[in-house]
Amino acid sequence: MLGKTLIIFKTALVVAFLAVVFLLVFSTLPLFGRNKLLVVLSGSMEPAIKTGSVVLVSPQSSSPNSPKFSRGDIVSYKIAGSTNFVTHRIIQIQQPNSSFVYQTKGDANNSADGKGVSEKNIVGKVIFSLPFLGFIIGFAKTKLGLLLLVILPTLYVLVAETLTIWRESKKDPLPAMPKVSFPVILAFLSVTFFQTSQTWAFFSDSGQSLNNTFAAGQFAPPIAQTLVINEVLPDSSCFQGQKEAQWIEVYNGFPTDVNLKNFKITDGTNIIDLVTATNITAEAGKFVLLAHDTSIFGNNKCYHDHGSTVANLGGQLNIDVGFLQLLDAQNNVIDTVHWAGTTGLTPVLNQSIERVPVGKDSALGSNFEPTDFIVRETPTSGYGTNLVLNEFVYKLSSPLNDEWVEVYNAGGDPINLNGWTIVDAANNTKSLTSLGTIGNGTFKVLDITSPMLNNSGSETVFLKNPDGKVIDSHAYIGTDTSDQVIGRQDDAANLWTTCTAPTKGISNNGSC
Repeated sequence: MLGKTLIIFKTALVVAFLAVVFLLVFSTLPLFGRNKLLVVLSGSMEPAIKTGSVVLVSPQSSSPNSPKFSRGDIVSYKIAGSTNFVTHRIIQIQQPNSSFVYQTKGDANNSADGKGVSEKNIVGKVIFSLPFLGFIIGFAKTKLGLLLLVILPTLYVLVAETLTIWRESKKDPLPAMPKVSFPVILAFLSVTFFQTSQTWAFFSDSGQSLNNTFAAGQFAPPIAQTLVINEVLPDSSCFQGQKEAQWIEVYNGFPTDVNLKNFKITDGTNIIDLVTATNITAEAGKFVLLAHDTSIFGNNKCYHDHGSTVANLGGQLNIDVGFLQLLDAQNNVIDTVHWAGTTGLTPVLNQSIERVPVGKDSALGSNFEPTDFIVRETPTSGYGTNLVLNEFVYKLSSPLNDEWVEVYNAGGDPINLNGWTIVDAANNTKSLTSLGTIGNGTFKVLDITSPMLNNSGSETVFLKNPDGKVIDSHAYIGTDTSDQVIGRQDDAANLWTTCTAPTKGISNNGSC
């Protein structure tokens, strides 16, 4: 009975670990062309691909000027600067230049992935998936799994073989332990080799289907992965000659540089080339300022370009109308912006509307989401921001014994506040350096023990970065009423209001 049990145990052990060896070798060595096995670690592709599934990913060929992958394909791509992969579905394909860029999204996610994926970064198309097998692989990655699934079985094989050899050499009458063939020993040693010497090569390539459910303090908001209109100044009191200093700022969310000549813009009536020049490059992650006359930009001009590329619009465009759309080379709508009307975005003279954080794009193509934008009381031509003024107090009495200003990080990355300042209209300055670093979706509050904000007249609160650029501002008229709390109705939202109660250091949503 003992011998039979040992044989069953040995057989099950051999089958299980040969499977593990197959997975490890298949995923690490090019034994079957460039196909790859990946483990899906989250549920963002459910129900199509279950958490813990193993997927087979196969590269695809393409014909000239045609994309390798199609809309609806599930693909795995490598995250820039990481050894991890993402497995998501293609929902849109763009061709900003000669190469293709894919917009992807997890089936279970509410929003598309934050960045476009260039074709060269896609490993391949998912051919099939095996549910739950990845949990075994995931367990093997842990210390306990390594011990139970690799080290102990390997030691068992080595001890069993050593005892068998020793007993045969001594002609020991005792029954020998079950023999294990040399291939099995090699298989176990292969597992150990891959686990220890190859720095978990299989698991470092796990296909993480990233969950893009955006929550304050945890995940980044959806950022455009195409060219988008990031800021618009529709009405200016400044003129350069006969030209009103209206301008449009575009942000390149593509992972590669693009030539703006490949794009068009429309006000709903006129459709024009985005730029007049034939070779205006928008660098990846950068801004380009567009106007009817670029002479409005520069030192001692209406607006500073702050080092961004400037270009003339490709024709007559009505920026006053409150509606703009960007089109790609195939006349597909890739971005839509509205203001005025029922949008809640009502910039007055010398105010702009801007996406906060930079490039935020919750609605794609012809769709528009007003909460992606706020009204900028101080336009930020040629640069953007993820940090905003969120709430402040002036005119003190008990229990609010100090003035304070709250800032909020609406973006996906932490920001070091070293060198940042709060400034009033009289240029009184308070440093934010002592507040350290502000994480994404979180708040920092500066207590101002020596009051500086005006209680009974016009005042403006400015937030400035270390370069002295105005990042955000808000003007108000002091009412000389004690403990006045002014804040955005919702965090990083467009509408400012007098709060019924302070929400110092916490969310304004539903309270201010």
